[in-house]
Parts: sequence; structure tokens; C-alpha cells
Amino acid sequence: MSSGPTSGGLRELVPGQIWFVDEDASKFGFHFGARMAVMRLEDGTLALHSPVGVDHALSDAIGRLGKVSTILCPTRFHTTYLKRSARTFRSARMYAPPNFATSWLGVDFSGNLADDRVWPWSGIVQQVALKGSRLYDEVVFYHEPARTLVVADLLFNIPRNRGAFTSFVAASLGVLGKPHLSRSFGLTLKDRPAMQDSLRRILAWDFDRIILSHGDVVEHDGRSVFESAVSHWVG
Repeated sequence: MSSGPTSGGLRELVPGQIWFVDEDASKFGFHFGARMAVMRLEDGTLALHSPVGVDHALSDAIGRLGKVSTILCPTRFHTTYLKRSARTFRSARMYAPPNFATSWLGVDFSGNLADDRVWPWSGIVQQVALKGSRLYDEVVFYHEPARTLVVADLLFNIPRNRGAFTSFVAASLGVLGKPHLSRSFGLTLKDRPAMQDSLRRILAWDFDRIILSHGDVVEHDGRSVFESAVSHWVG
């Protein structure tokens, strides 16, 4: 990582533009970790991507950066802390994944994310909604000035220092020590041409780094890394 933690666990990745917060997350002994990205938007406000558990220290640290105007839930699997985030950042507008209910367990969303309309952040952050999979229906974002791709579950990059069982599971999925698609990806495809189109649109972006929700950040040569990870499916 490029720098150490600041107050509240916030780390700066791209000066003045992108920060992130890591926290432990596991299931059945598999420690995949979780990461929230914080992106500066064109109007100076902030967008939170895939929120983690925000405590007072983290809320204060984010508040010193600016006002949170937007909370992005990129996939139906990243909903654990949405209610807490809505309570913490009451003036922020929250956006749901495609085909997700716009009112969910007490959370009211301002809309469903898609890539066929102009959004308040479109001047600085672009997006592609993945199509063609029964499972990977997330929205992938690209912060253009920072040349940074932001993904949720499309890529994993689990480090080798998280214990024997986590290493075993990650290796079985093909994501241990390298940014890659999980082996479950191919099993979920229902429309390969639609997914190919989504991946090619992502590859059209000029990104150099990748922020993943699960595993190590790719700080350099991110486009080549991504191209290698998806080459089998792009064709």
C-alpha cells in the first residue's frame, strides 16, 4: 500500500482524490477481507463505494475530507453496512445494484445503478454494469482523473499471509497471490457475448491501478493485470 493509516483507518491512495478503508471480513474461516473506496467527485463531495462499518473515528476522518454526497452499493452481496451508512451520512444519496429493490430493510435508494444514463458523478466517474452472469451482476467504476478502476467481486487478490485455510480456499478459486477472476465466474455465465461486451468496455478505459474489495490493491500496470485476468473470457 502507498501509505499508512490515518485517523479512523483511512488511507490515501491518490492524493486528494481517492482513499480507502480496510476491515477484516470472513465467512466459514475464509478471510477475504473488505475494502471501502472513497472517491472525490467533480463538485468536491465524496462517494463511498461498498461501505464498511463506519465508527465515529472513521466518520470524523471522512468528514475532514469533505461531505459525503453519494453511497454506491455495487453488488447485492455488499449490503451489510448500508443501514449504518445511511444513518451516519444522512444527507447522502444511496444507489442500489441493478435489479435490486429500491426499498430494502429500511434503506431507501435513490435509484438502481446502470450504465445507460447520466449520473451526478458521470463527469469524473464512469461505470459499466456487468451483464451475462447469474452471479456477477455488479457495477464496475472508473475514476478517470485518478486512472483508477474500482471493483467489488469481479476480481479477488487474496494475499498469502492470511493463514493456511484461507490460502487453500483462495488457491482453489484461483485468486491466491494474484488478481484474478474466481473460478466460480465461468460457472455463472448465461450469456458470454454480453459479458464479453462488458469486459471490453472496461478495457477501453485508461486505468493504471485497481482497488479491489477483497485482497491487495493493484497500484501499477492495472490495465495489463486486468487484461490478463479476463483474457480467456474476452476472446
